[in-house]
Amino acid sequence: MYTIDLLDGTKLPARSRPVSVAAVTLCLLVPVVAAAFMVGGFLTTRTQVQILHSGLAGANEKLASLADVEKVVLAAQGEEKELRANLSEVAGALKTRVQMSRTLTSLAESLPASVTLSRLAILRRQTQTAPDKPTVRSYTLELGILTDKGAQGLKEFMQYLRFESPLKLKPEAIQVVSQVPVTVEERDFTLCVLQCALDW
Repeated sequence: MYTIDLLDGTKLPARSRPVSVAAVTLCLLVPVVAAAFMVGGFLTTRTQVQILHSGLAGANEKLASLADVEKVVLAAQGEEKELRANLSEVAGALKTRVQMSRTLTSLAESLPASVTLSRLAILRRQTQTAPDKPTVRSYTLELGILTDKGAQGLKEFMQYLRFESPLKLKPEAIQVVSQVPVTVEERDFTLCVLQCALDW
């Protein structure tokens, strides 16, 4: 049998084998696809890292601003503690103080004509019945008066204290401590000292 070479000496091409071509293609395709997935994953991860970096920078800026806010809050809390301490001191002081100026002014303006006020003092006493009991404060008003009517002037003043005085007095606790005759500008007076328990 004669073989006619129509390809001018290049010989006959080898027979195609689809299975081997598919196998070779598959062997080449798998690394290419894997490399594509790796490149895609790398690009995705790099983008996510950049987003996280920008978010971290924003969070750091917020933390820096919050640090200033924290300083302000801590300073405000310190001031609040100081004010509360001062407030408790003021409250403690006010418990032992009584506003008397208006009361004493009205007392001086409404005294009976037969009486002149010569002394005025407020005595404070603190008593504690037991160590576990609170301290009880009591106030006593001590008044010195001059009257030229003797016992009658004293009686008028005591009536005034019991019924007309602007002070909150315990009527049963008004007592005469002393009565001394004195001479003022060649006139005879009686100097009386009274103590009145205040109802506060």
